[in-house]
Amino acid sequence: MKKYQKCIVITGIIAVILAVAVSIFATGRFRRPLVAFYRIPEQNIPFIKSLLEKDADFKEYDNKVSLYSQLQSGRKPDILLTTSGQPLKTAESLAPKNTSVPLALFADITTSIRSAATKAPGENYKSLPLLASHFEVDINVRKLRKTSVKNINTWDDIASFIRESKKKNNDLGLIFAGRDGTTTLDLLSALAEALNGKAAYDAAVTIIQDTIAEYAQKEKPVNLDDVASRLVEGINAPLYDAAQFLRKWIKDGLITAESFSMDRQTLSAFMQNNMASVAIMSLADHRSIKHDIIEPFTSIFFPSEMSPELRHFVAPVYYAVPFSQNSRSTALLKKLISTETQENLSYATGLAPALARCKTPDKQANDARYWIAATNAPLPGLSRETSLSDEQLRVLGAALANLIRK
Repeated sequence: MKKYQKCIVITGIIAVILAVAVSIFATGRFRRPLVAFYRIPEQNIPFIKSLLEKDADFKEYDNKVSLYSQLQSGRKPDILLTTSGQPLKTAESLAPKNTSVPLALFADITTSIRSAATKAPGENYKSLPLLASHFEVDINVRKLRKTSVKNINTWDDIASFIRESKKKNNDLGLIFAGRDGTTTLDLLSALAEALNGKAAYDAAVTIIQDTIAEYAQKEKPVNLDDVASRLVEGINAPLYDAAQFLRKWIKDGLITAESFSMDRQTLSAFMQNNMASVAIMSLADHRSIKHDIIEPFTSIFFPSEMSPELRHFVAPVYYAVPFSQNSRSTALLKKLISTETQENLSYATGLAPALARCKTPDKQANDARYWIAATNAPLPGLSRETSLSDEQLRVLGAALANLIRK
């Protein structure tokens, strides 16, 4: 009988040990953290993986499918890397309520980027900023030196430079990859902020989201022509001044109207053939262009009559959102924001680091960090403020282009 009771006790202990082991493995304490990517620039993902491959496993979500639906099925990541705007809001809303980023990890992050991060209950944050892009104006310095324009500080300076360059070089003036809906929306975002301030940008976000909600309530597909009309038509429309600015510059020959038909490859080809005095793009796109093509260009921020303390640059920030709260995930967050990793990330991607004091690969990355740090919380850009698909963004961009060119 005693032997039988002893077996029962041993069996019970083994059962408890197995239950604890299962619980430990279920919570992920002994497995490598899973890091997932959503709407991170594709050219940057291999670099990030190479820095973390000893510490994590990886998964790439489909950028063409909503993040919400993908997070609702299958194993959730321990850390999700995504962009500011709607993807970040979705990720933070679906992350467990007990997950957060320790306040201590924000100690050396620039104030403006820190102010854009979402607070969690208490002193912690819901996500950790890592890198920033920046929507910029690129000036062909070689052509600039051949004109009478000595400094570029205003839109009038840019216009004067383009006029002289077109006469001397018979080039296209200012170009951008407007065939991509993301570029058109972010260009209008940056112009609206520069001309009218953050209030115009916020009003545009509200119109897009409210119009989408209206059509959803009617159980109808959203009419993107209607969205475009509400954004730019009428003096009270939030993007009216930005659209009028583009319309006038196209009419005056400063911007080639073909910009709305250019993709990124076409843009790069025109730059390579010395056909542009000015180009507009994101820092992430800047980094995807071959060095010998982009080398003659220097980057500046969108000029404005507003003082820096009132500015909010369009500069999408890439975040790490924790979905698990264990020692391995926390260690990975610490590694991502360490000086060594921040420098490696900046050198590998060419983007601006979140840390205020660490090395950057060149002037462009350092300038972007400084410009964002010298202003207020950066804006994601209208292309990231909704859950519209890439195809819907393309259609919306085309609708906006048609209204601007008419």
